[in-house]
Amino acid sequence: MQAILVLNSKGGSGKTTLTTNLASYFANEGYKTAIMDYDPQGSSLQWLKVRSKELPLIHGANASPNKKIGHLRAIAMAIPP
Repeated sequence: MQAILVLNSKGGSGKTTLTTNLASYFANEGYKTAIMDYDPQGSSLQWLKVRSKELPLIHGANASPNKKIGHLRAIAMAIPP
């Protein structure tokens, strides 16, 4: 399994646009694809809801610290600067 992390602390830098475009590309190429959205706005998950059901499947998961994943309340990440 490979993972691609799109990360930038600045808002409006194109993270969601890049993420949804990468997910679309890999899904169309036949890869099993998922988006974990850590943004409280959840824009990529909203995009998945309106995306045509006729296109290849992309799974979505809300990883926002405001949501629970199983019994976890938050996810902590150590990202070097």
